Amino acid sequence: MPYVSEVARRHLAPYLDDLIQLLEHKNTVQTPGELTYLLYRIMLAYLTGINIQTGGQSYGTLSEVLACVESAKLEFYRRKIAPYEDLKIGQNGDL
Repeated sequence: MPYVSEVARRHLAPYLDDLIQLLEHKNTVQTPGELTYLLYRIMLAYLTGINIQTGGQSYGTLSEVLACVESAKLEFYRRKIAPYEDLKIGQNGDL
C-alpha cells in the first residue's frame, strides 16, 4: 500500500476526524451493509471531485479507484486479519 506523507496526513486528518469519531463513538455504522454503503459513497465522492477537475470520467480513473479499494483491502488483510489468523493457529494448531 502506498504510504501517505506526514504532510498529506495532516492535510487529510481534519476531514477524517469527524467521520472517525462517528464510527468509533456513536456506533453509527452497525452492519457490513452500512459499511459497504459508506465506502461506496466515499468512492463516488472522490469521483465527483476528480470529474470537476478533469471534466469527465474515464476508464483509467474508474480502474484507479478500484485499485485503491483493492490496495486498502490487502492492507487490512496484512495488518489485521493475518495476525489474527496467526494467533488462532497458535491457539488451535495449524490445518
